[in-house]
Amino acid sequence: MEVSASIRYGVGFSILLVSLGCGDAAIIDKAPTETPQPVDSSVDAMPFASDELIAQLGRLNARVTRRDDGNYVVDVRNNSQFTDAAIDLVLQCPNVIDLTMQHVAITDAGIEMLEPLRLQRLILNGSPITDAAIGTLVELPLHETMISIAFSGIPITDQSVSLLTKLSHLQRLDLSDTSVTNECADSLATMPLFMLNLTGVGMSTNEIEQLRQRMPRTQVRN
Repeated sequence: MEVSASIRYGVGFSILLVSLGCGDAAIIDKAPTETPQPVDSSVDAMPFASDELIAQLGRLNARVTRRDDGNYVVDVRNNSQFTDAAIDLVLQCPNVIDLTMQHVAITDAGIEMLEPLRLQRLILNGSPITDAAIGTLVELPLHETMISIAFSGIPITDQSVSLLTKLSHLQRLDLSDTSVTNECADSLATMPLFMLNLTGVGMSTNEIEQLRQRMPRTQVRN
């Protein structure tokens, strides 16, 4: 048996014909072209924050980061010049899902301004807000998307904890150095948390130990 011809049909298709000695030919090899995989351009199509906006936020010590999925993280800490008015700049940044405003000068009114955002993570440690701000927060659309929230160093009370039960997808809650007491234990026990920080709160050691028993899936820190 000897090879009599090799014929190429178009790009990527080759047919090797072999003489069988009786004038017939058999196909012994056929290699189809690989089909190109479609390129997912959905992330590239997501809007970018402008250089000017990033610079404006940068002058307020805010760090702006675009994640691989096209969403944005805005992180500002330790700046008394970052007030409610500066939240307007945050709202101009597209697709912010992670926001830290730690030790800044926002007020309860500033929390209401977060209404357009669909945040997954919110850090408010050391900011001068009150229980009233928590009442506003849990009524915003972000109550459907929030996964992690931190109030360390804010004098919120047991009243706020009962309101936070409306955040049905919450997994991480930092209440360290707040004014919560044993009275909030029942509310906490109903929450689907993976992590709960109770360092420096007004709960007794015994109550926290009982809470651990009631929340076996939750890492409780104190």
